[in-house]
Amino acid sequence: MRYLHQQQVVHRDLAARNVLVFKDDWVKITDFGLSRQVESDYYMLQTRRGLPLLWTAPEVKDDNRFYKESDVWSYGVTLWEVFSDGTDPIIQHDGDPSGSGTMLANHTAFLRHGERLPNIDGCAERVYALMQRCWQWDKHMRPTFPQIVDEVSQWRGALLGER
Repeated sequence: MRYLHQQQVVHRDLAARNVLVFKDDWVKITDFGLSRQVESDYYMLQTRRGLPLLWTAPEVKDDNRFYKESDVWSYGVTLWEVFSDGTDPIIQHDGDPSGSGTMLANHTAFLRHGERLPNIDGCAERVYALMQRCWQWDKHMRPTFPQIVDEVSQWRGALLGER
C-alpha cells in the first residue's frame, strides 16, 4: 500500500479478501478493479455501485471523495479481519434487537458517535491501538502507510530481539 500511494493510486477495496499470503512475511494486494490514479488529493466517486461499505471510510460516504487516508481506514478494518479470523467487520450495537449487528443502515451513524470494532481476544494492545488510529474520524489524524510500515517494522525487530 505504501508503494501504491507513492504512485498516486488509491485502492478503494482493501479487505482481507483482496490480500494473498505469498510467504510468511510477504503478502500481495489484489483486485485492482476499484483502484484509481489520483491527480489531486482525492478521487471523486462517480457511482456508489459495489462500494464495500463496511470497509469504507466515513469521508467517502459523506462527500463521495476517496483519499489515500481512506485506504488507511480500510487497512485498519483489514487488520481487524486478520486478527478476528475473517469475521465480518460489523459493529455490534446495543440498539440492534437481533444482536446480530445487521443494522447496516446506521453504520455511519454508529461511527460518527465514536463506535468502532472491538478488540479481539488474543490481539496485542499495540496492534489494536494501530487499528484505532486508522479509524480516526478526521482523516488527517490517521497514520500514513510509511508510518505504519515503520511502526510494524519496529514491532518485528523487537519481537526478533526477544528470541
